[in-house]
Amino acid sequence: MLALDGSRKAGISMASRIGQPKYLVAKSVLYEAGDWGKVWRVVSGGLRLDNVLHQQNRFASLALVGDLVGLESLVLGHYGYRAQALVPTMLLPMPPDLEKTSDTVFRHSMVQQLHETGRLLRLREGAADDRIGRLLMMLEGRNDEAEAGDRPPICLPSLKDMSEIVDLTMESVSRVVTKFRQQQVLMESEVGRRHFNFQRHRLGLELD
Repeated sequence: MLALDGSRKAGISMASRIGQPKYLVAKSVLYEAGDWGKVWRVVSGGLRLDNVLHQQNRFASLALVGDLVGLESLVLGHYGYRAQALVPTMLLPMPPDLEKTSDTVFRHSMVQQLHETGRLLRLREGAADDRIGRLLMMLEGRNDEAEAGDRPPICLPSLKDMSEIVDLTMESVSRVVTKFRQQQVLMESEVGRRHFNFQRHRLGLELD
């Protein structure tokens, strides 16, 4: 996966050249490991990327807003991971000539992967509250400068997905989510089921 900082608005404005957006409901599979296809940019929502070993899916990484997924297909000739929507997700296909201008893309990719690896490791360390809190902060994205009332609600992934991402039991994840709702870290939203207004300032956590 890859995020190109400062290019998200530009990426959306290029839609007419790039192609039509793709919409996935939660749990929908974008592609399977071994398939061949396009490189995609995540516009909203998020994906889990899984290694497939002995016909079992093992969580490997996340692809969130601004990330590119499927870049490994430019080198391998096929997708190296299984990509599945964690929540309702919109993606844009990248232009077919991406490989011709891929030097900058891959430089950004190396930096971003190092950064994201550190974040993902922290999701599996420390107290359960901290793990879930950091995951929610990653799902919300970088809205540090926005006022709480200006941030869009976040959609929670399934308990199973969250438990596999943060390496906790589903029961532990459920207890933390219930606790966050009681503490009004997660507040009911009118958007729909599993959507919450996330009061990240009440956690006292830093993402980086």
